[in-house]
Amino acid sequence: MTKGIKAEIINNFNEAAVTYDEHAAIQKQTAIHLFAQMQMLKPKSILEIGCGTGFLTQLMQEHFSDSTYYISDIAGNMLERCRQKQDSPTSNFFVADGELLPISKKLDLIASNLTFQWFQDFETALFNLSRQAKTLAFSTLLDGTFSGWRQKHTELGIKENALAMQSIEQLEMLCKKFSNKGYDIITKTITVKFNNASEFIKSLRYIGAVATSCKYSPSCLKKLLKAFTQGITINYDVAHCVLQNS
Repeated sequence: MTKGIKAEIINNFNEAAVTYDEHAAIQKQTAIHLFAQMQMLKPKSILEIGCGTGFLTQLMQEHFSDSTYYISDIAGNMLERCRQKQDSPTSNFFVADGELLPISKKLDLIASNLTFQWFQDFETALFNLSRQAKTLAFSTLLDGTFSGWRQKHTELGIKENALAMQSIEQLEMLCKKFSNKGYDIITKTITVKFNNASEFIKSLRYIGAVATSCKYSPSCLKKLLKAFTQGITINYDVAHCVLQNS
């Protein structure tokens, strides 16, 4: 992922800040699932990476009311929407790339909901973050996500523009490697039915989750629209992970 592509990703999320809440149903569900694995913790210091408009932020602040928060997102408009809804005297908001965080001390908890799949170097980021927190809790998309959509690209000879995601085997190996006190992974598949391909593509644009490494030509887009005139079911394969370190 080049700097230019990362800048485009930031721009996509900034533009989607005003439509995100209405269309980010998957992100709401995964935030709830991830928090369910975290709620028995008692962290005093919490860093959130990729807060978006604050789904996970709200759950944590309501439950961990005595904690100090460091809340970040790579997109300033997303961060501002979160700040408007979840600001408090113990919350510190800042724009940052989750792979290049200015962390100088070890935190009790680093949490992130559906952000890690955007990382340029997943393994290095996971190693660094696991060293900087007693508990690292995150959800991420697995490589089976959008399987029907991606298969249709293959059948039609169209280069797919989906993110490169981790397999569950790769993720388990990394979690085992980077945790010295154990880890827990829970996987869930969430499906959403769209009336056509155009509706699905728009849904991604409304939340800023548009992969930028490949643009559809008009002819390729026409093929995809024609292939899904009867509707399309999209699957999100999600891993919710909690790593513990001393």
